[in-house]
This record gives sequence, structure tokens and C-alpha cells, in this order.
Amino acid sequence: MNTAKDISDKIGRDTIMAAMGVKKRVVQLYEQEGAFPASWYLKLCKLAGQSLPHCAFKFQ
Repeated sequence: MNTAKDISDKIGRDTIMAAMGVKKRVVQLYEQEGAFPASWYLKLCKLAGQSLPHCAFKFQ
């Protein structure tokens, strides 16, 4: 699970959309970029039930 797409595949796009309050297109754009916003990290870790790789997020 090293990319945003890998994370979406594991957690589910609908789950991410609901948790982050965004539309499907937003999730798809981040998947294409390969990384989610850093502000999503903790919530997605909680949804995944595990720590996620920092390289799948846009940390400064």
C-alpha cells in the first residue's frame, strides 16, 4: 500500500468520500497524483486500522 490508489482500494472510495466529505472526483484526482493531503493521514489510518506509509501523503 504505497500509493493513494492502493489505500483507496483497501479502504474503499465510498468510505473515504463519506469520511472526508468529498466527491468521487476528488478522491480520483488524488489517486492520479499518487498521494492524499497530509491532513487526511490520521483519519485514513483509523479507517484502514493500521499505519499508512507517509509516501502516500503530501507531507511538507
